[in-house]
Amino acid sequence: MEESRIFGPPGTGKTSSLATTYIPAAVKRYGKERIMVVSFTRAAAIKIAHQPSRSTGMPIDIPKGHVGTLHSICFHMLGEPKILETDKGLIQRFNEMHPVFSISGKTISSVDEINTGSEGDRFLNIYNIKRNRMVEKSMISSPALRSFITKWEQFKSDNNVMDFTDLIETCLKDRPYAPNHPEIIFVDEAQDMTKLQIKLVRSWGQDMHRVVLVGDDDQAIYLFSGADPRNMLEPSIKKEFTKVLDQSYRVPQKILDRANSLISKVTNRKNKKYMARKDKKTNQTIEGKVHTRDATWKYPDELITEAKDYVKQNKTVMFLASCSYMLEPLKKKLREQGIPFHNPYRRQRGDWNPLHGGGAGIQGIDIIKAFLGNGIDEPYWNIPQLLTWAKYIKVGDEGLIRKQGKEGITALENAIENNEQGLHTSRNVLTQIITETAAEKALNRDIAWFLDTVQQKRMDGLKYPVAVYEQNGLNAIENQPLLTIGTIHSVKGAEADCVFLFPDISWQAASEMRTSIEGREYMYRVFYVGMTRAKEELILTEPAVKRAGSETRYYIKL
Repeated sequence: MEESRIFGPPGTGKTSSLATTYIPAAVKRYGKERIMVVSFTRAAAIKIAHQPSRSTGMPIDIPKGHVGTLHSICFHMLGEPKILETDKGLIQRFNEMHPVFSISGKTISSVDEINTGSEGDRFLNIYNIKRNRMVEKSMISSPALRSFITKWEQFKSDNNVMDFTDLIETCLKDRPYAPNHPEIIFVDEAQDMTKLQIKLVRSWGQDMHRVVLVGDDDQAIYLFSGADPRNMLEPSIKKEFTKVLDQSYRVPQKILDRANSLISKVTNRKNKKYMARKDKKTNQTIEGKVHTRDATWKYPDELITEAKDYVKQNKTVMFLASCSYMLEPLKKKLREQGIPFHNPYRRQRGDWNPLHGGGAGIQGIDIIKAFLGNGIDEPYWNIPQLLTWAKYIKVGDEGLIRKQGKEGITALENAIENNEQGLHTSRNVLTQIITETAAEKALNRDIAWFLDTVQQKRMDGLKYPVAVYEQNGLNAIENQPLLTIGTIHSVKGAEADCVFLFPDISWQAASEMRTSIEGREYMYRVFYVGMTRAKEELILTEPAVKRAGSETRYYIKL
């Protein structure tokens, strides 16, 4: 077995090169059935495996069982066993037996979530990290953690179930060969794999022609989950088996220089030739801009004003912080001013996606769009549109007709369910549901009347989309926002024309920076990732806390 490594610094098209060049070449040599693709997320693995080849323009379509996360591949390889963390019934039973160590079943996907949740969640996270770092149980000294481990392992044994880490450990112990005996395995984002995971990959690789690790040690920012940047650095391999993608298609020169000055402080890293973005027409290096601002995350008003100017120029904007609590003042101001924002990389965070976020049931934006829209019989609505907003109107002289209105809505809902004909317009039923006064205001799309008349339980979800509509028009609530907010961890792999970066760190990160090289270099990598999201301009703010003469500094000098 030979090991190859492909280093892809920010914006160098690592994923694209893997999908369109390296994998097609391997398929040509070995065939689809002899290729395996592993990535940090299943969506990323599928994207890599099914992109069109650069040489043929056709998708490779590697077989389904050969593509996925390492956990998913192990899961299927072991016969799809029950997983404790995903089974609500088992979680409930465990919590009833061990209330002191109750768990939520939620996985840790962000550095902000490490110290949240129950004691059981915290202990499970610590235990998983130690297992992924391959720390012997005999080395665990905490009595409370040892007690949790005993109960956790006994419960799994009694119920014949596994946890996520068991999938990797079991395959490492009992499955010496990868499924379908591939000749080559590509591991994307290898720097985010743990010691345990990479050991399994290399163990399987003993039966293969080649293992290809693809990633960037400088972008290893998931240490909170047990990841290890040394995956891309150790052991040493032949120079001819190392490739560096050296041309960035994102980062301009001044931003690259600033980012390199930070990442060069990391002692154990691979030095890479890494060139700034060039103009496609002239092939000249693009300079870019780096600004500093006196504003802080606690008082972001001036930054918001500047961001609005960029958005008016149709530029994408990101506000990034190391911890989510540093985004709270910004989020509050954006909502108050009716400025549309989102984070498409963390859809499950409704507070970061107040317009287009997930969640069960109808969203506030859907109600507003239905009210402002109309059917083929303008200005009337079609019946589904009418029901979408009318069912939330309060009973009263300027709202829903008493008793009759609710009965009419129920009748129309039944008609839709029964696929009745003639439901293309609300012209004949509108005043049978709401009063004539209400109908007049509704037909005029009187948004103030609508907010005054809507049920109280719906008010909170409607205020922000209404504010966005009033400030920016209907397109602003229908289209994806140009402004993104999030933690640096949440946007890894993403980019924006202009990036506002808060240099602040948490007290815990500050303490780890002061006491360990690993903690210090980890934060350098985090902010390096944040800086290199910018395509045109990088705006660095002032830290919110400066303590002269203190050994502990709550920010990174950028």
